[in-house]
Amino acid sequence: VFTEFDKESQLHKVLSLISTERGNSSHGVRNSAKSCDAFDLFNRDLEQAVESFELLLKLIEQEFTVSATHELRRQEIMQYLPKIVDGGIESNYSICRATQMAGKTVEKVWFGLREDHVQIHQSEALFIQFTNGEVLAIDTGSNVVNIAEQAKIKPNEFHVDLNLTWVPAPSNG
Repeated sequence: VFTEFDKESQLHKVLSLISTERGNSSHGVRNSAKSCDAFDLFNRDLEQAVESFELLLKLIEQEFTVSATHELRRQEIMQYLPKIVDGGIESNYSICRATQMAGKTVEKVWFGLREDHVQIHQSEALFIQFTNGEVLAIDTGSNVVNIAEQAKIKPNEFHVDLNLTWVPAPSNG
């Protein structure tokens, strides 16, 4: 896959230099110890290792037409997505209708604050219209009416919002 691993490549030269200078001899016996400045040697080895990793990263980016910076940013976003746990969802829950979006093309999106009602919490609403004319409305639900009296608040003083996290497509997608 990687033609860059040719024995004449810069990557191969850097990796083989580290291997030659720090590895065991072919028959398993090392030469006698020599006096050397270990810190200078370590720093040089470290710089060569970094150089080889940078070359390897560049090679991978070119071979697979990806951007490491983009993919790292994407992974960082994805690690903060909510985690879905098994169970708890019943087939009659409205969230189950989300599967109807699969394969559809979005034509229009609009959103805003939902109209206030005395017995309902304040919230945002999101609408997605598909090219086939269907519209998906997404708003929030809560049990604020159940806790409003105990908490001495009016349901419409309680606010719930939608938290949208946009994860970009892979850089080679």
